[in-house]
Amino acid sequence: MELQQYEPYPETEPLEGPMKLRESGEQLEVLKALASDTRLKIVKLLRSKRNTPERGLDISSLASVLNQTEANISAQCKRLEKVGLIKIEYKPGGHGVRKICQVDFTAVELLLE
Repeated sequence: MELQQYEPYPETEPLEGPMKLRESGEQLEVLKALASDTRLKIVKLLRSKRNTPERGLDISSLASVLNQTEANISAQCKRLEKVGLIKIEYKPGGHGVRKICQVDFTAVELLLE
C-alpha cells in the first residue's frame, strides 16, 4: 500500500496563532464542540469577521445569518466559549448590552502524543 503525499496548506497570516490541544480531555471537549454543524458555522463566520472593527459578530447578527433563534445561538456560543474556541465581550447596545463573539486563533492543532 502506497502512502500519498499531500501538499501543505498555504501559510496564512496568524492572529494569535494556532490553538494547540495537548490534553486528551481538552481535545475531546473541543472536538465535541466542533461536531455540531451550527457551532462549526459560528466559528467559520466569526473567523471571516476577525478583521472587522469589532473583530466578530453579536448574537443577533449570528442568529439572523444562520436563521436560528437568538436563544439557541447564545447557548451554542456559550458552549464554544467554555472550551476556549471563542470569547464573548459585552458592549453597550441600543437596547441594552450586546454580546460580541470573537475568534482569536487561525487553526486548531490536535497533538497526538
